[in-house]
Amino acid sequence: MIIRDSILSKKYAKAFLNIFFADINLEFINKLSVLVQQLKHNHKAKAYMQMVSISDQEKKKVITKMLSSFGLDNNLDKLIDILIKNKRLYLLFLILEQIEQKYKERENIIDITFKSANELDEKERKVIEDFFAKKVGKKVFYKYLIDKNLIAGVKLIGDNYLWEYSLAQKLNSIKERL
Repeated sequence: MIIRDSILSKKYAKAFLNIFFADINLEFINKLSVLVQQLKHNHKAKAYMQMVSISDQEKKKVITKMLSSFGLDNNLDKLIDILIKNKRLYLLFLILEQIEQKYKERENIIDITFKSANELDEKERKVIEDFFAKKVGKKVFYKYLIDKNLIAGVKLIGDNYLWEYSLAQKLNSIKERL
């Protein structure tokens, strides 16, 4: 069931992007990303979507209100209608997540968490950001965090990337060789 839901959600997301790609921009995707992050850990919302005692039209009202509170446009209404018609409204959260991921793939965008042992100034960040962007050949969006466990240095983490240059990494490398 989980594999089937994953496959279906990817197909719906791909179809949605094929139809509405020209209407979607990074602002839409960023709003969608915030919504997806909030829904990912909201078990009540997931349970609500699967409750048979609540009509699909009532669920649609709640979902439409939620989408509008995030400033998301009406194109998602059409997706919701199709999901209701095909009795697959429970897939909505997975599909929204896939829309975000597939849009970023098409636009050659990656999200990276940029961890440093201490606060870096703008010039230091820029040198590392330029180096990493050139290395991956994609548009990179960074989220910055301080990580005292690095001891000294930086670590860049993404879905498919991990790059670290720190004293902790050097010490671990020496330890592994011994």
